[in-house]
Amino acid sequence: MSSKDTLSILDIGSLISKGNTTLKGMKSKAGNKFNAFIKLNEKGETTFEFENKKGKKN
Repeated sequence: MSSKDTLSILDIGSLISKGNTTLKGMKSKAGNKFNAFIKLNEKGETTFEFENKKGKKN
């Protein structure tokens, strides 16, 4: 997440109530767009989970 990307109040609410939130249209350092999820683990820490692209393996 770059300094230009911010979470909305709705995203933060979803993170707290559901344990995750979707980030669409993120941009990598290389300039590629991707979608990701922020997840809240049992310790209250946030982690990223990346969406799989069709036809590609992780």
